[in-house]
Amino acid sequence: MGYDYDELGISAGFGVSGFILVLATCICIYNSTYHVKHIVYSEAQYRLFPYLFSPAVIGWLAWGELMMAHSPPFLKLILDSYTSITIICFVGYVFKMIGGQCIGEEIEYNQVKMEQSFIINVPVRNLFTKIEMNSEENVRKYILRIWIFIYQYAAVIFITSIIGLIIRLVRGDDLYEQADTSIDKIFLWFAIIRVISSILAISRLKALSSTVSHISSVSNIKLSTKIIAVQLSIMIQSIQALVITICIRIGVPRGDGYDSDEKAIWTTNTLICSEMLVLAFIMILLFPMKDYDRLKGIFRPINTTQVYIHTK
Repeated sequence: MGYDYDELGISAGFGVSGFILVLATCICIYNSTYHVKHIVYSEAQYRLFPYLFSPAVIGWLAWGELMMAHSPPFLKLILDSYTSITIICFVGYVFKMIGGQCIGEEIEYNQVKMEQSFIINVPVRNLFTKIEMNSEENVRKYILRIWIFIYQYAAVIFITSIIGLIIRLVRGDDLYEQADTSIDKIFLWFAIIRVISSILAISRLKALSSTVSHISSVSNIKLSTKIIAVQLSIMIQSIQALVITICIRIGVPRGDGYDSDEKAIWTTNTLICSEMLVLAFIMILLFPMKDYDRLKGIFRPINTTQVYIHTK
């Protein structure tokens, strides 16, 4: 396998994709550095850094596959590991933001406040059942289920990548060459398992965003919108490759002289490189430092001084 690097369209595609990633990386570095220099709520901000830098990591890994003209399992392992860490850290960021409390000029996490914030008068759907969020015990069960579904998603994509890499190593396959048909069948089953796992994770993120939308203390930072953005990114990642594969099966794009695997890798990764620049810009808009300034006023402890009114 391999592309004709002397062809104008191929060489231009590599150059444009690389230039786009340089811009996306600069934006990620600027955004992450700005957050590092303005630490207001360390427990939440540190968990956000992997997501803020994800466009650069995902983009350059996609560009590496583009240059190699195939998908080595070790690159897939790196990408899946980073994705797992990013999703776990982001959900942790959400809970930290809900449970923040202003102490002086900084914000600190309060577990009790977080649990009490989830006590709302609206029942939350949990797959086929509903949970009444009317007590701290029910809130703890709800949060535990959220974490179970998020961890299963991270575990599934990581474990399937590890197993795939081990199979290739045990067989003595060249990791820089395309796997044979028997291995492709195994990877197909892995892909199906991942899709099921991602659907379960998306369902929990959807429930979480719905619940958070009823928490007034974080309504001004649009935390529910942030969760929906991550939910959509998982959906796109799961569906995009499938849609591209179907298009290639029906002959779009044509790419005479290249097999279906090369067409899929070229189309998928050039698209990912372009999407990362858009995602980098979106992150600046979604996660401004003003969020922490807005929360300072909300998270300040309420003055409990009692005022007595004397009447004659």
